[in-house]
Amino acid sequence: MASESSREKILASRSSSDNLIDRSGKKKPEMVFENLRWMTSKEAAFYLRVSVGQLRNLVYQNRVNTFRFGSRLRFLRSDLDRLLKPLF
Repeated sequence: MASESSREKILASRSSSDNLIDRSGKKKPEMVFENLRWMTSKEAAFYLRVSVGQLRNLVYQNRVNTFRFGSRLRFLRSDLDRLLKPLF
């Protein structure tokens, strides 16, 4: 059985990226987007909690700013945050 001091050393030696993973081995959703600036369509849809099809409809309606890198759409997190904020 490990002593308390060795447990503390092990916990202190872990990198900060370990904190992004929950007990089941999946990344915590609230922490995943903290360091992302550019998002793919799939990531942006997950961030907005809508389907990819609904995100495409928002793009078609010019409600979301998009950037094209080749044939791929990319979204800035700050633009998505503006979409989530209430207007009043």
